[in-house]
Amino acid sequence: MLFVTIIIVLGQFGVQTASILAVLGAAGLAVALALQGTLSNIAAGIMLVFLRPFNVGDYIDADGIVGTVVEVGLFATQLRTIDGVYLFAPNSKLSNAKILNYTREQSRVVEVKFNVPRTANLDELRRTLDQQVRGDFPDSSAQPEFWVDTLNDANMVIVARVPVQSRDWWEARSIIQERIRNAVDSANGFTPAA
Repeated sequence: MLFVTIIIVLGQFGVQTASILAVLGAAGLAVALALQGTLSNIAAGIMLVFLRPFNVGDYIDADGIVGTVVEVGLFATQLRTIDGVYLFAPNSKLSNAKILNYTREQSRVVEVKFNVPRTANLDELRRTLDQQVRGDFPDSSAQPEFWVDTLNDANMVIVARVPVQSRDWWEARSIIQERIRNAVDSANGFTPAA
């Protein structure tokens, strides 16, 4: 308001206000362009706080920016990678990315595919696998599932889907794959799927 009043008064005294307005407009545009990245990060930070696609402690993958969220700041989000490296990602990159949040839900599913001979006894195989994968990583919301995914002349591809707690997923995935391999190897020399 004060700025407008000054321009009007100068115009009354015969000063060319068009050139003053043009210079001030150009200066404003230059400042806006210089701050474009910063303003974009601030706006994205505000959006991330309100939309909450992830929280502190969540393990995320945002178009290759992968890690556990340590802090969501106004300009950038701090993540810790799986090997302990701290990563600062600009909020504008995160807000424009496809975000996979691996820990938002309490449970996840470990899925393993493997080959068995077409002549395998599926009921016996299911019982053996069920015994091998239960117990260490319980998730009361669902039971392990085993089904035939693909069938060809010599083999069947079996899919095992085992629900586990999200916090245990990495460890459970390794242990479950090892137990399935051991169970399948000991029962007629079945082989892992390619």
